[in-house]
Amino acid sequence: MRNITITVFILLFSVSLCAQEAVNTGGGSAPAKPSRWFFEGTLSLSFGTVSHIGITPSVGYKVVPTFHTGATLSYYHGWDETYPENKTQSNLFGGSIFGRWVPIKEFFMQIEPAVYSYKVFNNTTTNEVKGVPFIFLGLGFNYYLNPKVFLTFLAKVDVLKSDDSPYKDEWHPFFNTGVGFSF
Repeated sequence: MRNITITVFILLFSVSLCAQEAVNTGGGSAPAKPSRWFFEGTLSLSFGTVSHIGITPSVGYKVVPTFHTGATLSYYHGWDETYPENKTQSNLFGGSIFGRWVPIKEFFMQIEPAVYSYKVFNNTTTNEVKGVPFIFLGLGFNYYLNPKVFLTFLAKVDVLKSDDSPYKDEWHPFFNTGVGFSF
């Protein structure tokens, strides 16, 4: 299953997409300079043995039209049922940096190294809070309501699978949806 998922991501990354930009050849004023900075706020939901609901504000910069970078801070409330006799709830905090390849304005592919605090179980009854690293690969879509406001949708998976990750033994997708603003 892991090899199939990796193959799908490689194929998706290798697909070539093209877009055209309208050029104003007539007289009149030049079009407004596009905004380079953007802000997004996303809501994250994940359900399974380890479930969470969270919010992630992020700020980003459009280095060039086809490459964007940024940083996030996150808060999640999680439920862990790894050990049914010892179900736990916890608050998780973390952050990440990301790079996005934007082949056309509406679609993007993202790589996102991240660190989140998790309750890591040493056995069924004892745990400790640790910083757990992740490397997410994702595909996203932006639906533009106007040139400066958009809805964003992102699906991503962790490819690092750290020993302390609650998702180390499964391919667990993460889905984010939110709103973004260019300024």
